[in-house]
Amino acid sequence: MLMWYLDFPSLFLILLLTIPMLFATGLFRDFLRGFSIAVSRKKEYTMIEMKRALLALHTTMKLVSCIAILVTIVTIVLILVTLDTPEALGPNMAVACLVPLYAVMIDVILLIFHAKVKTRLIEKE
Repeated sequence: MLMWYLDFPSLFLILLLTIPMLFATGLFRDFLRGFSIAVSRKKEYTMIEMKRALLALHTTMKLVSCIAILVTIVTIVLILVTLDTPEALGPNMAVACLVPLYAVMIDVILLIFHAKVKTRLIEKE
């Protein structure tokens, strides 16, 4: 039953499209810093570093959601083009539904890190 929820190409596609966009925005390094700010309590970070990390995490959450919608629509269009094989409709639609599921799971994880960085920023102010 767990295998029904695993589709590595869909997850890979989300990451493959998100990471270059983070590089394009110039926020990839800040995105990584956001994780280290959220996890470590020892190192002091400047207000600018924390604000940029928040921006990077927030941008990544939006990118993941938009990419998931885009990939889902493209997948559904491809499924509708091949309607001549109705027996493949169910499994293909299931795979198309996994992309938004993965996006929500990624967004929830990023939201946790976003909240931790935001908390550290508020404590510093």
